[in-house]
Amino acid sequence: MKNKKQRVVIPIILIFAVVIVYCIVKGRAWESKDIIFNEHLSDQVLNVDGNDLTLQDLAFYIAWQELAVEKEARIYSPENPNQYWNMHTNGIFVKVAAKQHVIDMAVHDEIFSRAAKQERIELDEEEKKALKNAQDDFWYDLTEEQRNLLGVERDVLDGAMYRIALVEKYQVWMEEQTNIHYESFRTDGTAYKEMILPEHQFEINKKLWDKVKFGNIIVPHNVESEGDKTDEIESE
Repeated sequence: MKNKKQRVVIPIILIFAVVIVYCIVKGRAWESKDIIFNEHLSDQVLNVDGNDLTLQDLAFYIAWQELAVEKEARIYSPENPNQYWNMHTNGIFVKVAAKQHVIDMAVHDEIFSRAAKQERIELDEEEKKALKNAQDDFWYDLTEEQRNLLGVERDVLDGAMYRIALVEKYQVWMEEQTNIHYESFRTDGTAYKEMILPEHQFEINKKLWDKVKFGNIIVPHNVESEGDKTDEIESE
């Protein structure tokens, strides 16, 4: 009787062991694998002053930054633009610096767009027309493949560009209030870095952000580089 119970218990233990090993392996595989961007749009990647931002909220910044770097890359090396993306300049890879700039812009605009709303800053008719032209240009400059890879509707991109327009107008308003040039309130500006940013808090979901293969979302190169490894190190 005892042997019979042992024969039943042992297979059960083995089953549990297999399940546990499978879960561990699957979990580690997810942790190390780059995500498909348009399948994770609703995932929270950033928190600014208690407000969650998803990958969808960052979609415009990612698309804009990838296109900007790709334009420079094709001027630098038309035959092999990936060479530019993987350049090491000023102590950091171009790809890593560009990806960090996405976060910097998103944090900056989240802070300033909320401040602009509090001051009830709105666009006038001429500004709305200029914005509409910019929105049209950006959308139609994207190829159908790029739109699919990004995975967001046009209104998401239009909304981001509207908030950016408000932010830019708010910066001019800040110049009038402080006599500090509006450019100093930009993402890399001294006034922003020293006066504004220290008053706010933000946190990056590094576990997710590390899996966003920036430089390969809407302008895929499919080339593993040292820059990819550095990206993981600097995000830790």
